Amino acid sequence: MSDDRLDPTGVSDPGGAAALLRQEAAYHDLPQRIAAAAARLAGADAAIYVVDVDGSALHLLARSAGRFPEAITAPLGIGPEIPLESLGALDAAIARAIPGAS
Repeated sequence: MSDDRLDPTGVSDPGGAAALLRQEAAYHDLPQRIAAAAARLAGADAAIYVVDVDGSALHLLARSAGRFPEAITAPLGIGPEIPLESLGALDAAIARAIPGAS
């Protein structure tokens, strides 16, 4: 693949996602660059959430644009991992907090 798939904020195809890590930029900007790349790939606004340490909520880390809640209450279990059996409840919590999300 050629380097023409790269742009200043990230990549425009999934095969070039590793390029986000190779670009010279501050590491603290990486979540925002990933959100921007995801938005371009999806053709819609995108956001990145992280699981709270106690597993009770998701917290907004970065967004491309649009309106996303700062936190989504989602009792996922104990700790920051999301167990497979909690994915249905997580999906429902996200759908309630962000209508139309996929």
